Amino acid sequence: MDRRRRLRLLSTARHDDEIDAVIQRLRPALVCIDAPLALPEGRDCVDSTCACATAGILRAVDRFCIAAGYRVYPTLLPSMVGLTLRGIELADRLRTVGIAVLEVYPGMAQDILSIPRKRQGVDALARGLRRVGVRGLPRARVATHDELDAATCALVGVMYLDGATEQYDTAGEPPFVFPARVPDSMLPPRA
Repeated sequence: MDRRRRLRLLSTARHDDEIDAVIQRLRPALVCIDAPLALPEGRDCVDSTCACATAGILRAVDRFCIAAGYRVYPTLLPSMVGLTLRGIELADRLRTVGIAVLEVYPGMAQDILSIPRKRQGVDALARGLRRVGVRGLPRARVATHDELDAATCALVGVMYLDGATEQYDTAGEPPFVFPARVPDSMLPPRA
């Protein structure tokens, strides 16, 4: 996605070599990843029998999202371990070639931006993305919910570059970034 919120590419890459080829071709300044990019604080592995497992399966950022009312999957829930490890590895690989990396939760971003989530249908999600200025979504085919979540992540990346985001920082981890929320005090009074 460019700075004008126009998608330069929207497709599915399933393997690392496909991802690497896109990165090499497009040379992005920033990549936003929809996956946990660090283990929970106090964990140095994913082995549930290791002594470090007493630190739990949630990160501080996971607890932040839950407290803010956003349902997240715990970073080391057994079904999430593979995604977490792949996200960490991808982020490390991108940083070694000089690409900045951010962690984004598209569902949270969609809620903040009042964009319908995928459970309301991909058509509604695509319309919501168009409403907030995303251009270049396909019209000749139906985009998948994963592609629309990726477009949401890219949108948050552009918003980050424009200074329109907030972030949750944990020492030694990539920042978790989400669209800036308007404080209640700035909202018009309710009738």
